[in-house]
Amino acid sequence: MQIIRRTKASTILIALVVILSLIIAVMPILKTYVLSAGWLNDGFPIFKWLGVDGYQAVVWLSWLAKVLLSIAVVLIIYRSLYVELARTDQNPKAAPSKYPSWTVAKLDAIDMVFADERQRAPRMPWPGVAVAAFFALLFAILYFKGAIAFKDYFDSRWHMRFLDYDLDWETPWFSLSGNILNQFGMQPPFNTDLSPLNGLAHLAPLRYRIVASVTLFYSAAFFLVWVFGRTIALRPIPRVIVAGVVGLIVTIPVGVDSVIPFAPPLLFTANSMLTHYWLEAGILCLSAVMLFFWLGQSHRRLANLALAIGFCVVCYDLVLLYPAATFLIVPVMLLYCASFLFTIESVSEFWWKVIVGGALSLSMLATHIPAFIFYLYAFCFGPYFRGTLPDIGLVALLKNQSMITAFAYNEPRVAVVFAVALGVAFLLAVRGKGPLKRFAIAVLICEFGLVSLGSAAVLIFHFQISMYYAEVINAPFLLSFFVLYFVVLGATLVVRSEQIIDTALKDPASPRLTRWAASNRLGLYLSIATLILVYAAVAVPTYRGNNHASYPPAVPPSVKILDDELALKPGVAFRGRVFVLARPDLDIAPSSDISPLALAVFDLLENHYGAKFGNDHWADLFPLNIPMINESYHYTSALNFFFLRTFFGKKTDVVDKAFFMLRAYDERVARMIGIRYVVTDAANVPGGALVYQRMAGDMPLRLFRIDGTNLGQFSPTRLTRIAAAADAIAAIKSPSFDPEQDAVVEEAPPANLVPGTLQSLTVEAGPVLHVQAQSQSTSLLVLPFEYSHCLRLMTKGDTSARLIPVNLQQTGLLFDGHADVEITYSFGPLQHPECRGDDLKRADTLRLREAL
Repeated sequence: MQIIRRTKASTILIALVVILSLIIAVMPILKTYVLSAGWLNDGFPIFKWLGVDGYQAVVWLSWLAKVLLSIAVVLIIYRSLYVELARTDQNPKAAPSKYPSWTVAKLDAIDMVFADERQRAPRMPWPGVAVAAFFALLFAILYFKGAIAFKDYFDSRWHMRFLDYDLDWETPWFSLSGNILNQFGMQPPFNTDLSPLNGLAHLAPLRYRIVASVTLFYSAAFFLVWVFGRTIALRPIPRVIVAGVVGLIVTIPVGVDSVIPFAPPLLFTANSMLTHYWLEAGILCLSAVMLFFWLGQSHRRLANLALAIGFCVVCYDLVLLYPAATFLIVPVMLLYCASFLFTIESVSEFWWKVIVGGALSLSMLATHIPAFIFYLYAFCFGPYFRGTLPDIGLVALLKNQSMITAFAYNEPRVAVVFAVALGVAFLLAVRGKGPLKRFAIAVLICEFGLVSLGSAAVLIFHFQISMYYAEVINAPFLLSFFVLYFVVLGATLVVRSEQIIDTALKDPASPRLTRWAASNRLGLYLSIATLILVYAAVAVPTYRGNNHASYPPAVPPSVKILDDELALKPGVAFRGRVFVLARPDLDIAPSSDISPLALAVFDLLENHYGAKFGNDHWADLFPLNIPMINESYHYTSALNFFFLRTFFGKKTDVVDKAFFMLRAYDERVARMIGIRYVVTDAANVPGGALVYQRMAGDMPLRLFRIDGTNLGQFSPTRLTRIAAAADAIAAIKSPSFDPEQDAVVEEAPPANLVPGTLQSLTVEAGPVLHVQAQSQSTSLLVLPFEYSHCLRLMTKGDTSARLIPVNLQQTGLLFDGHADVEITYSFGPLQHPECRGDDLKRADTLRLREAL
């Protein structure tokens, strides 16, 4: 009778699995319906009582169904094993006391997962290789199921172009160069010349570059966690499982949650997917952490010296490679290193770590790394104008210090991941030993240290920083403890299965299925692996993307015009830039929230231009080396932001610390700064000639050509000296100001200026601006490129020339008689890092904040 009751219970569980599977299957349809259904809204009584909207309730219901499904499957496995054991108990010859308890099974499972630290780590057996191959196949399937996620986001396409920028334009290895695709200010701080992963992926053809980089990311993440598992004494097969699962979670943005229900989609991959560098930064950071952990533990000086050199090289490479992420990478590394010093196990290890860490710190001071990083950020428009930009509020800033507070409302699995990971880490920190204990302590210190640092920065300095980005850096190690819990749980089930199978082999009366499973264990494991792969290939939905442009972008006729007219390559003359004037006639109510404005603009660029033509006519112009004036990200300089915002921005449009839109047009200034084509949905552009138009659904795409624009030939002779930015703006806005004859300068103007003649302005690899000009005396050429103290002027022959700031934002070439010069931009720790600091001082002298 007991067996019958258990069988009924199993039947109920199976029915529950079927029902939950159906619920999960219809959830995507229900979510779509929620967006348009009137009765499923904020006013629906139960949702109002719970404090959530209808869409949020469906998200929670979907998550709850997946959790219940996972629990039901585990219970079915447990009960099936228990029932089989109960059936063998019916044999009177068998003594129940001979069967091991679940407690013993758990202990055996722990022995199956962890090796004795006194034993020599075994080599990888062939089953481990087979498991690694299984995860490689699963990665391939899930990648191609969601490949479009890496290709159709604006941020992703923008970052891919500038990750390739270094290698395509042969920029210096150890400094940031000029951004020739915008105004020739500082390039986005990605020095891919030093990249082991993105740099290697660049060898692939353009259309295969993303799949190459993502494959390298997965391989590197797998290897990193595999080494981490070996360090904490995981046995080979559990080590491969942990590495494989963690590699999938941090690499694949969509589809993993269909195979691993507890893994929240997008959470740990959003940055990597959008930027294509965040995961590499995390892998390099945690690799340095591993090297520092091993430092001083070897009895051989040569081995410790090699570890020290490796640690220093990776640290320098990381700082120079992705200085954009330094503020979030450094806290992770410092917290780990501090925790390893706190848990030191020998005097030798202590001295090695202290001496190498101290030497690295002193060398970074000597090579101006701190100054380089400070000036890199300090002159970005967000930090510089943080006192005048909209305040998102203290509560919102505090919420962004952890994924739990930032995302748990939208994705409840976030709380589960952190609760399990930190719970396991705490348990191992208390009861573990050796490297396992030290890494558990380090993960806890890192997690709570990041939240504390971020909260302190917000409360004390009101600094807009989101430390959950640093949690993404730490994700591989944090998730290893999360996955480890389920590996031990799975090992317990395997051990219990083996106990029952061994018992069944001794009992001739045991069920035929049990005896078959006992005789074909390998086949059973292969069948389960095959079923998972088949399920991933068949049942996991293919991600359809956002119906945007993809990477590499298409070249429709409109873009072909811009490509023929403006595209740059070494040895080609500079021919002007594009200005994307999106939704200039749309009235958006003033607000502190940038979302309505951003949604309206990106609706035009992505949902219309991108969807219709396969090219958004903005980020998708960069891969073709078509320059434009639109800058909208963190790294736009404070002065360039101020200039563009003043003449091409609407005062009512909100700006945040990393993003701003340009929706106005000034005809005179447009010619002055080199705008040659305007891409817009507007009916007309002052002074522009319509050369192309086409409808993208219900929105027009128009190209206007601007004739007579400044390509370096403007040579004014009437100079006005100013002392403040506001005075410069007033002078340029004056109706009498003629950019071909007039200019605004910040030093005493030279006497007896005469018009000069531009002979050529070409772009060379480097990138380098090569200018040749002629004059009867002293002349000034107004070059349509952003001025900076980081510009370097190299003269040829007997040329007498220098660079000065002109018209607040532009570069003036002042020369006598003949000019044959090359102009480069160079900003790095060893290449005058104070130059960007001089730009900062100039902005303060001009009282730029007051002018804004």
